[in-house]
Amino acid sequence: MIVKNLGRVAFVFLLPLFLYAEVKFEVKLSKDKIYINETIKADLVLSVSNDEKIDQTYFEEFETSDFWIKRLEDIKPIKGEENTIYRYQFLLEPKVVGSINLDKQFVEISSKKLRANFKRWHKIYSKERLIEVYPLYEDLAIQGKYTIELKADKTKIKANEPINITLKIKGKGNIDDIKKFDLGFKDKIVYSDLPNISSKFEMNSYWGEFIQKFSIIADKSFSIPSIKFKYLNIDTNSMEIIFTKPIFIEVQELVKDTNDPKYLKYIFAIFGVFIGVILVYIVNFIRKKQSKKQHPLEIQIKKAKSDKELYNLLLTISRDIDLDDLMKKLEENIYNGAKNKIDKKEILKCLH
Repeated sequence: MIVKNLGRVAFVFLLPLFLYAEVKFEVKLSKDKIYINETIKADLVLSVSNDEKIDQTYFEEFETSDFWIKRLEDIKPIKGEENTIYRYQFLLEPKVVGSINLDKQFVEISSKKLRANFKRWHKIYSKERLIEVYPLYEDLAIQGKYTIELKADKTKIKANEPINITLKIKGKGNIDDIKKFDLGFKDKIVYSDLPNISSKFEMNSYWGEFIQKFSIIADKSFSIPSIKFKYLNIDTNSMEIIFTKPIFIEVQELVKDTNDPKYLKYIFAIFGVFIGVILVYIVNFIRKKQSKKQHPLEIQIKKAKSDKELYNLLLTISRDIDLDDLMKKLEENIYNGAKNKIDKKEILKCLH
């Protein structure tokens, strides 16, 4: 009885192995010898015999702590004459240098062959893979193979007119790690956009394009010097430096009119004469106003109602002004009853 039960238990555990004998799960790498920062593709491929009648498959995320991982879109299962292929795609970028052991990966499957009371998920494991990661030389951060180009939308502009510059780097490698460039102009106005990077994995390499745009405003002609880009060429296993061609920008400077100073002098001269005439007129006008202001004595002389009152007023100033003839006429009128005509306007003239 015990032997019979043991046989049943063994059948239960051995049944999955028997059922999945035609199932194969492996990790395919685009490369297993790479440089740090180099991206490779890892395909997790599940091959199942069409006789197995796979009901479901379940794959967890790629598990590894030594790589940065990016999952690509899953490919629909491809059914052949004998097998059905399930493929899961990932991009891997190593974090460290050295021999890295890529752990076993697994996928879970279930089959319609199993009876209801025996149906269960079963894990299928891949083999471990070893990846050699080499360092870059001379503290380089970028590896791959690239071309570089610098273009200007025009090479002749007017002063203070913006010119647009485009820097473009294309090739294969860790293009996502290329940093923003600085043209280094201190005496010009420079606007710079953030780099725009597009990338894809094809032909077993990571390809991309780096584009950075600049806008420059200047008032004098200038040259954009050659831009240098340094990286490790993984095809030749050596450091490579590529350059852009220098670009000369001709700026049409603002023309200064040499006649302007003389012209301005004439304007200022005329303006000065005009102002001088106005000032003289104002001064004379003020003087006339002041001259028209009457002294209190003048007012009293005009208001004098009799020769005696006028005579008494003139006594106060007779010492300073020659009024002898006028004073005699007034005395004759006052004391002798004469009727000499006294002109007050003549008296006022004597006061000025």
